[in-house]
Amino acid sequence: MKNMINSVVSLRHVGIVVSDLSRSLTFYRDLLGFSIVREMDESGLFLDNILKEKNVRVKTIKLAPSKGGCQVELLQFISPESSHISRTIFSGGISHFSLTVQDLNNLYFNLLKNGVECTTSPQISEDKNVKVTFCIDPDGNYIELVEMMPSEIGESSRKISVGIMQGRLSLPEGNRIQSFPQKTWANEFILASQAKLDCIEWIYETGTDIYNPLRTNEGIEEIKKAIQTTGVKVRSICADYYMNKRLIGQSGLPEKETLEHFFWLIKQAGKLKIQYIVLPFVDSSSLKSDAEISGLRNALMQILVHAEKEKIEIHLETDLPHQKLHSIYSEFSHPFLKANYDIGNSAALGYDPKEELTCLSSWLGSVHVKDRKKGGGTVPLGTGNADFPTCFGLIRKTGFSGPFILQVAREPELSELELAKRNKLFVEQLVEKAASDTEK
Repeated sequence: MKNMINSVVSLRHVGIVVSDLSRSLTFYRDLLGFSIVREMDESGLFLDNILKEKNVRVKTIKLAPSKGGCQVELLQFISPESSHISRTIFSGGISHFSLTVQDLNNLYFNLLKNGVECTTSPQISEDKNVKVTFCIDPDGNYIELVEMMPSEIGESSRKISVGIMQGRLSLPEGNRIQSFPQKTWANEFILASQAKLDCIEWIYETGTDIYNPLRTNEGIEEIKKAIQTTGVKVRSICADYYMNKRLIGQSGLPEKETLEHFFWLIKQAGKLKIQYIVLPFVDSSSLKSDAEISGLRNALMQILVHAEKEKIEIHLETDLPHQKLHSIYSEFSHPFLKANYDIGNSAALGYDPKEELTCLSSWLGSVHVKDRKKGGGTVPLGTGNADFPTCFGLIRKTGFSGPFILQVAREPELSELELAKRNKLFVEQLVEKAASDTEK
């Protein structure tokens, strides 16, 4: 074409006709984080002329993303009344618009908790540049949510989240390394806040379960109050209960009564808006035979129905070789079934972190940070056989930014708070170094 001129300067805004302005404002402002720029009731000759319609009346709200850029304009027509047609992303015309977001995993979970439909859990593109999902607004419009991966935004600029296993900010109960702190659980929120930790991974176990506030609605409200007061979140539950009360019997058959109990725990977790439950199959609950692994597959078919209903991921913590785990995850290919990677446990088992993390990268959901000697117990960070630089480097390449849950050996010469602060710094420095090495 001749005499072309560069007329278009930028994309100004996207206009969306809505059926319920208040409902759409809740979605775009409260869930996606847009801010109101302007609200107007519009009518008159100018509007009639540009829309080629008489007596147009419309309520509009213009919204802007937090860091500027293209705005979204919501329009509810009073006259003529808006009409809406059912459409899919494959329908002719504009199929969707795309938003760049931060921390897509948390945004995804929050959308699900608020009843918003998404096409899938966040997926990493084949070129590893972005993490993507689509959500659907109240009027059926498709919105692509895109988080840039470390290679695009600079690995070292990504903020990581560090949390701690419940009980690690209290004095140990007897000789136990890990247990629910029935008398001091509320105080741990205060200490976690002082240590600038993002979250506490809640413990549900046998022996203390009758004292655990997660059991009752009243107790759950107490937990919510502690979260609100301190800002320390509870994103996950470590379901140690099922290490003693096995979900899979040695015969390979799921234990019906215990399975029903786990369904109950998933429902309770939903009331607290938990993102994931770590389900351990290690030590006394380790799966030793093909029959037991087959039993796990049978149990997961039932578990995932309940997990999907409550929008809670199930993260398997096992001592199985990565090849067998890969087979399970590939077979189910379910967005709510993920892997928990325990750095210290893998070191103790003598597994190769490069092989494990490369094999399981597509399903990595959570990370426990500890150090162990090969074939031995938990030791202070940096004194065992865990290859932290390799682990953190590979973990970051998957796009995982936390929470890294501290599950670290105690040291008598340090208070629980001092130890938590030191270990948090240990993780942050190593992750930052791994990020810097990746960028070189």
